[in-house]
Amino acid sequence: MSDPVQGSCQCGAVTWEFDLPIKLAVMCHCTLCRKLSGTDYSSHVFVAEDQFRILAGEDQLSTYDATPDTSKSFCKICGSPVVGRNNKRMPGHVVVGRGSIDSDVDIRPSLQVFTESKGDWVTIHDDIKVMKI
Repeated sequence: MSDPVQGSCQCGAVTWEFDLPIKLAVMCHCTLCRKLSGTDYSSHVFVAEDQFRILAGEDQLSTYDATPDTSKSFCKICGSPVVGRNNKRMPGHVVVGRGSIDSDVDIRPSLQVFTESKGDWVTIHDDIKVMKI
């Protein structure tokens, strides 16, 4: 078994880890992800809930219910997204932002979703499969 993959928020108040394997790594271009991340798209890793653990700072998390099925938890101090849930599309899994992973691990997105919602300024990565959902 490999060592757990570790990550944290920007200020380090919240730390977490998860066990491999992951379910999926995606680039999401939906409007909701763009708004919640403030970026062109979000790169996410989906991990089974029972493989994910908050190690420190759980009391520093604030959760925003973006939709009835979707939530994001952020660090109250620095505002970094820590973990999310999409119970409609991936029940039983947590969503971890790829950029918050501290471990040196090769997890690359294998799929792009909601490309029809991408920003006008964004160029789709031709080397990553596009899936219409």
